[in-house]
Amino acid sequence: VLEKIAATSANAKARAQALAALDTLDALTPAPLVAALRDTDAHVRAAAIRLSERLAATAGELLPAIVGLEADPDMLVRRQLAFTLGEWRGVLATDTLARLAARDGGDEWMRTAILSSVPPDSPLMAALSDDAKVAAKAVALPKLAPTASPDRAKIVAAYSAVADLRGDAQRGRVVFQQTCAACHRLKGDGSEVGPDLAMVADKPLDWLLTAIFDPNAAVEARYTAYTITTKSGEEIPGLIVAETANNLVVRAPGGVERAVLRSEMKSAKPLARSLMPDGLEAALKPQDAADLIAWLRAARR
Repeated sequence: VLEKIAATSANAKARAQALAALDTLDALTPAPLVAALRDTDAHVRAAAIRLSERLAATAGELLPAIVGLEADPDMLVRRQLAFTLGEWRGVLATDTLARLAARDGGDEWMRTAILSSVPPDSPLMAALSDDAKVAAKAVALPKLAPTASPDRAKIVAAYSAVADLRGDAQRGRVVFQQTCAACHRLKGDGSEVGPDLAMVADKPLDWLLTAIFDPNAAVEARYTAYTITTKSGEEIPGLIVAETANNLVVRAPGGVERAVLRSEMKSAKPLARSLMPDGLEAALKPQDAADLIAWLRAARR
């Protein structure tokens, strides 16, 4: 069934997920991967390249199909190819990396991918290493290490009484629109900056209270916000939602997106905090929080 979905589904996400499920079940074979390498969707092609890595030692027939994507029109696919070729050995893989370097080596992300795959004794390693050292300093994005504040923890504890309150979902919808919609979506309302709240509506009450009143206690990597500083000194905070060889697309609260040319960037640093502000207790009384959570629960159903 999964192989059929991977081959015939009209939904690109379903095709990619079917391949991933086959991989999780240790049931992925070269045939569906070779077919997926010809998929019309770039994300499916990139997924097929990445999933081929586990078969590198046993399915040599995959390599010619994979390197055939070195001229793929999508940078996402070519970059994944550069990362994946590190799992393969031999002249074909090394020559393909050299051609990718000649085509895309001016892009720091691609250069990093190529260097992760090139054999240490390769002339290509020597040719790229000096530039890569400079690039790595310019583009390294350290992971945010969120910590919970003791003061925030006290506030979360103070709202534990919400468990004893009866929430009104319709009032909660108004609270959501006034307080959360600038950065979250739910049932078609709001902006997609942080997570879609329908995905967390079934979480336990203590988890939801912590997320609302101590947002820095845990920040998923994909929602880490950055401050992009331009060479003119402008600071642009937001989530990096897309990358190309020439620019980054930054999404700010409210859902407003802005493309920033790499040539205009001075640095990209992770914010020390979540984009979601502390202090919502000033706007939300315990009953408001109960109403909001009631709306989350109702919207999930």
